[in-house]
Amino acid sequence: MTSAMTPQRIAGTFETCRPMQPSDVRCLASHGVRPEVLHQPDAPFRKGYVAWLAEKRFIFEAQLTGSHVKVGGERALLILVIGFGGQPVDIAAWDPGSGRLATWLDKAWALGQDMQFRLRCQPAEPLPIRRDALSWLKADRHGLVLIRSRLATEHLRGAGPLLAEDVAHGRALKKELASPTPTILIPMPAAWSAS
Repeated sequence: MTSAMTPQRIAGTFETCRPMQPSDVRCLASHGVRPEVLHQPDAPFRKGYVAWLAEKRFIFEAQLTGSHVKVGGERALLILVIGFGGQPVDIAAWDPGSGRLATWLDKAWALGQDMQFRLRCQPAEPLPIRRDALSWLKADRHGLVLIRSRLATEHLRGAGPLLAEDVAHGRALKKELASPTPTILIPMPAAWSAS
């Protein structure tokens, strides 16, 4: 299914989801999110019902079949994730209550990933990495929220300094973004194998 998803189909799926209601905006505003952030022309927000899967994935409630039927859907804020070229690459679901964040197609590596290079164009400015989606919204969507650490590590390698929210967040990011070292094998000299 994921290989056949074009940017147009991703955007179309997103557009079929329900728009945020004033009560959703008020709820987020009560947590410090400016309502204007949610109403900007490029603000990619909707809401829907999803089933959370393993590996930071979700499916839409309408996709529930077989063993998932008993699970039912949970309400989530949906965020259209835009890639570097300005095209939709995935849809993220976020549950403000639990903080759970997941992707539909397993292609997005961060919220705000389309801003990675624009934010880097400001000389000597570190790239802000937000702890969670709420922090990102409170910061007017400035910076990134990592979703898939392994893929984020590849995209951020050599990106320059990253700005954590605090010391604890910085330590967590350092651990989260650590690249595993590959196993290195050395051939055994022929003289050793003969004995």
